[in-house]
Amino acid sequence: MAGRRKDKAAGGTAQGTGGRSKRGRARGQATARRARRKAGLEAFFWVPEDGAKRVGAPPAEASAGAEFLAFWLAGERYALPIDALREIVRLPAVTEVPRTPPHVLGVATLRGEVLPILDLRPRLGLAEAEPTSKARVLVVRSEEGPAGLLVEAVEEVVRVEGAVELEAPPAVLGHRRELLQGLLRAGDRILAVLDPERALAIEGPSGGKA
Repeated sequence: MAGRRKDKAAGGTAQGTGGRSKRGRARGQATARRARRKAGLEAFFWVPEDGAKRVGAPPAEASAGAEFLAFWLAGERYALPIDALREIVRLPAVTEVPRTPPHVLGVATLRGEVLPILDLRPRLGLAEAEPTSKARVLVVRSEEGPAGLLVEAVEEVVRVEGAVELEAPPAVLGHRRELLQGLLRAGDRILAVLDPERALAIEGPSGGKA
């Protein structure tokens, strides 16, 4: 499964760290400083020169209410708490690691840092498909360290005013409930909110890659 994605990037180009000049990094840092001076949600995400979309601490004006990042997996909407995100990047070149669970695509290098790249669709029982140009990797924080989650597309930041009450996942979801914090109603939509710690766990279904 993961073999066909080895050393591939969405849209046919890899977003590795090689070849970035000091001048390019300086431009990216300047862009970050300008973005962080802005107010509202625009300060949440900034786009440096290498195409990464970084998530930082929200400004005081945007601190009211909980926020979640909504994204797509196999045609279904999922979400993560915004404070669990470190950044959003294009799918980088991924190197397969033998004898890992099916949901572990391999590892990738992001600005000198080696991260495991996970595809939660096998664990969620969802259909798999080749990544498109809309595919992104969510770099998520956890107690065990950061890891990247492959998603088919990023949708939007959903803000919920006031207290947030997540509904318990129904029994019909089966084993999928283990990866969820609960269900979030946002207007006429229902988002399945992933638990960051459980989602980033390397242990998964039995049967590793040969």
